[in-house]
Amino acid sequence: MPTHGEMIGEVSKELTEPFTMKEFTDAIIKRFMSVRRINRESLKTDILGCCVNMKSHRSLPDLPLILFSLGRKGERRLLRRYNLATDRHVNLYLGSEENIKPCKTKGAKDTTPISDHVRAIYYDFNNAKEKLQEKGLLSEIHQIVKSITKVDHRNIQEAFRKTGWKIEYKIHHEVNWAWDAYKDQIPVSIELSLIDAVHRDFLRLLLWEKQGRVDAMVYVTAIESKEVKYGNVKRDLNIFSSLIRTPILLIGLKSA
Repeated sequence: MPTHGEMIGEVSKELTEPFTMKEFTDAIIKRFMSVRRINRESLKTDILGCCVNMKSHRSLPDLPLILFSLGRKGERRLLRRYNLATDRHVNLYLGSEENIKPCKTKGAKDTTPISDHVRAIYYDFNNAKEKLQEKGLLSEIHQIVKSITKVDHRNIQEAFRKTGWKIEYKIHHEVNWAWDAYKDQIPVSIELSLIDAVHRDFLRLLLWEKQGRVDAMVYVTAIESKEVKYGNVKRDLNIFSSLIRTPILLIGLKSA
């Protein structure tokens, strides 16, 4: 299923420039409405997040920077594709490699230098970004990831706690199972050691799905590890995709 970033990138190449926001959103919805549900306002927000000269990208750093806003003409906002050769001087984000390259991997994989300490990769499973944005938590999660100084369980969990997330949130009243963090029907699991523990988390998530207790999930793992790592978790998510309906934002971390 295509992400907003992928749809924006594909359709922007086909329109005559400049194009209005309405022309752009209409074209995207027409092209992809048979593939997935599209919220027009959410799409417009992400379009602005793809503009090199708009501040929106600061709260949506996993979107590809591929557009340039020409401003408004009356009530219409005009847009065109970003041209590195001619628009470099107005790029507010020039300086990190992901800012001048569109997202190429299905599922919104996006390697981003987020701080002096760690790097992150995001994978959008079942439109997790859209759901988290609807709940007002997407930018908060990005800020949490940016605050992480070391890729270990305690440091990551503490970053969520400092932002008001509940820690060790009980999954079932009869046992001691717990999510590493939780807020507003969004559980967080941090797994850096065992791939079998990832599958255990999938099973617990299915229980919450059945009970109607989850809107989306955040799954944090390491980009590189002996056993459990970002690539393996992403692979297994897709293997379980016929069973798991919950949107999941998979985050891979690596020391910078």
